[in-house]
Amino acid sequence: MRFSSKYTKNPREIISVCGSCHLRGGKSRSSGLPYPNNFVPGDDLVHDFAVDLSQAGNATLNPGDRHVYRNVRDVLENDSQVTCLSCHTIHADSSAKHKRVLTGPLCEDCHNAEGPKSAVKKYEVHSELCEY
Repeated sequence: MRFSSKYTKNPREIISVCGSCHLRGGKSRSSGLPYPNNFVPGDDLVHDFAVDLSQAGNATLNPGDRHVYRNVRDVLENDSQVTCLSCHTIHADSSAKHKRVLTGPLCEDCHNAEGPKSAVKKYEVHSELCEY
């Protein structure tokens, strides 16, 4: 597993692995399908996957989708070190990491600026398995 302790945690690699499933709205340059063609964890996601990262600013998007766009954009364009793994546990129903993370603009995609963090904005669930 690329996220095991024996591998360095490269932010671009992390968002590539997570984005290969969770970054909706793009398409493969080689196949035209809505997912990257022949993507292998460790590869550069945007090598084959064309996606409009300006959607990170689209307030009409589902909050969960906008959150993914913003995180991917911030890592790719702004060299952010905050990745999916900064707050989320891979495919587990756990918010334990949220309690250790400082509140910032990225958090407000899914959480309100005021009030308890447990209050999450309503968003469309695409997968019952990972609740995203």
